[in-house]
Amino acid sequence: MYDVSHPESPNYGKHWSKQQIVETFAPTRETIDAVRGWLESEGISAERIRMSHARNWISFNATVREVERLLKTEYHTYKHATHGQSHVACEQYHLPEHLSEHVDLVMPTVHFDMRVGHERSRKTIKMTSEEQTELKRRSLTKRQRPEKGIVGLPSDASLPKQGAVITNALMDINQCDTMITPACLRALYATPPGTLSASNNTLGIVEYTPQAILQSDLNLYFDQFQAELTGKSPIIQLLDNGVVQTTNQSFRFNGESALDLEFAMAMIYPQTATLFQVGDLVQGASFNNFLDSIDGSYCEFQGGNSEDPNVDAQYAESVTCGTHEPTNVISTSYSYNEGDLTYKYEQRQCDEYMKLGLRGVSILFSSGDYGVAGNGGACFDTLTGAYNNGSRGIL
Repeated sequence: MYDVSHPESPNYGKHWSKQQIVETFAPTRETIDAVRGWLESEGISAERIRMSHARNWISFNATVREVERLLKTEYHTYKHATHGQSHVACEQYHLPEHLSEHVDLVMPTVHFDMRVGHERSRKTIKMTSEEQTELKRRSLTKRQRPEKGIVGLPSDASLPKQGAVITNALMDINQCDTMITPACLRALYATPPGTLSASNNTLGIVEYTPQAILQSDLNLYFDQFQAELTGKSPIIQLLDNGVVQTTNQSFRFNGESALDLEFAMAMIYPQTATLFQVGDLVQGASFNNFLDSIDGSYCEFQGGNSEDPNVDAQYAESVTCGTHEPTNVISTSYSYNEGDLTYKYEQRQCDEYMKLGLRGVSILFSSGDYGVAGNGGACFDTLTGAYNNGSRGIL
């Protein structure tokens, strides 16, 4: 990464091809054989096992009972208390010790970032009185936790907070302590107005359904702050069955997208912006779905995954994987708390973004309203798991 990115490196700017990345970071034959051998020894026949063309993922079809036995766990259907989103997951899972050096993560398991398939039937679990008491105690503890939403939904704590209503456009940069405008940003960051527009270049902005832009909102903004853009839209790329929805229209559904696109388009004009709209209205999406769509080396390089058409036709990886080229620069203003995901999952995500860096793609993420204190402005104690006001601990 540094070899192609540091200006003093002799290989500065000599970015890698997608194929070179696939070949460099593919697992060894030992790793592939170890995982396949374990699955087959546990009764998952070779016909049910598939490997991605990028050799990053091994997937297999199995019943819930088979997977529970394989991973020594129990799956449940979890339902979000606020917006009703369902998700299949387990509290923990186990792999043989000899596979620990070969496997980063298994999904779906403990990761609440992945899309859910069709609705599953609920399980009835019998509990002893002691287990019920412990469950109630844990529930009371978790109520202190800041609200966490699914990326793109109005309950997502990383979305902007609504402030006072502005009736007049403040164009004077002496008023930047009252209202931030493109003129304020240009003054604060010593950025002159743009004059160039390259046909082979565009700024990528990522949004997650149901957050979506409204052209009428963009026009109102551009009328005030960048008249040349009035009536103009970004280049729209729909990822993972993405939808620029107009059914729900309010600050909670349009505020984030409006904020991102209005400032970005105004700041880079006359250069164009590309909107990567990720996810549908049924299941939404996650950072994984975004990576699947723009980075073929992450999922299925030069090919597709042949999912069961009776179950996965609408969401087959072959539809989304590597079908969209990333722009040279991609900006994302959404986030997850580190404490909500596992170390292995986060490390793998970092690796995939660095692979994009090797291709010459710059990925920019927002720092969030509360910085290291996460979306809810709170941290948790590493020993007790209790949340506080963000003054100590981690998130």
